[in-house]
Parts: sequence; structure tokens; C-alpha cells
Amino acid sequence: MLAEAISLFDFIEIQPLSVYKDLIQKNDLTLERLQFIVKEIILEAKRQNKIIVATGDVHYASKDLKKIREIYIHTKGLGGKAHPLYDYKQRVTDYPEQHLRTTSEMLKE
Repeated sequence: MLAEAISLFDFIEIQPLSVYKDLIQKNDLTLERLQFIVKEIILEAKRQNKIIVATGDVHYASKDLKKIREIYIHTKGLGGKAHPLYDYKQRVTDYPEQHLRTTSEMLKE
């Protein structure tokens, strides 16, 4: 299934693990499982000679703007709909890090 999905794309995008921290806080994934999944995606992409691109899923320019993003996540959207990251069960205490990272920061993650 993974091989088939990857075959559909010209390149594969990988994001920093901290982008997925809400999934860990909601117990949807463990850090170990997330690391395994990302490694498997990379290995399969390499097997298929796909270009692998590291992106930051950037939503704000610097770390100090994260609070504004959190306010946005907790604000009802058009039609009263909640933001996709909003956790009704209040399990998420620290939302994903989605600031513009330097190359060094990207390589660390």
C-alpha cells in the first residue's frame, strides 16, 4: 500500500517530527511509531528513486508567533467549524512547531 501510494508522486515530502506532536499527545501515535513510519516512507521513496524533500509545514515566520497560531486554532471558523488541529478533549497542550526553520534546525529534526 505504501509503495503504491509513493509510486503516484514525483517527489515525497517529509516534515519535522515536531509537526506531528499533537498526534502523540492525543495517543494516536507514539514517538517511536512516528519515527518508524517516517523511516519507512524514506526507504520506500529511495527504493523508487523518488526525490525526498524536507519541508517545514510553515505557518508562521518565527517561534514567538506560535501563540497567534494557537489562538487561530481555538477560534471557530466559517460556519462555526473548528480548526482541524483543535482537540475537543483538551489533550493537546503544546501544538505543533510550524515556524520557519533554518537548515540546521531542519537537519536536527
